[in-house]
Amino acid sequence: MTFREGQEFKVRVRPNSGCNRYASPKLKPADVCLPLNKTKYCLKVPSFLTFFLFLHPSDLCFGLRRSFAINIGHNPENIALHFNPRFDSNSIVCNHLSGGSWGEEHREGFLPFSRGEESKFYITLSSDHFYIRLPDGNMISFPNRLGDVKYQYFDVSGDARIVGIKIK
Repeated sequence: MTFREGQEFKVRVRPNSGCNRYASPKLKPADVCLPLNKTKYCLKVPSFLTFFLFLHPSDLCFGLRRSFAINIGHNPENIALHFNPRFDSNSIVCNHLSGGSWGEEHREGFLPFSRGEESKFYITLSSDHFYIRLPDGNMISFPNRLGDVKYQYFDVSGDARIVGIKIK
């Protein structure tokens, strides 16, 4: 999979009854790792400059966890954007991880996602910010603290499963 400047990146997630089984027929095994015993997906993303992310957290399953997270960066120790909607605190937390150390959190005191309802949002990367257009149309931004315009690591974890990925 290759992501290039101006392309749209669409991810759809839908829970299953136990939030521990995954089926994603559109993804190639070489492109994604799907641990069967954990609620976690990781995708190695080839070079891209700017992309849009559409996430559909349909009918999210809320068991012990009350959130999901999207991580974009170089690897699990260097994450430029950690986007974490938290249903238990009705907030969105953004942060970055550099060399295994978390930076200062950015919190939004609202959550435009509803349990059991499909939603979509878009993430656009620039050299200095990530711009996130939320399902209700509001826009939030988070500084691109690692400062790169190319990231090759993408990870989705939490109480949702990926149903499909589409790039436009």
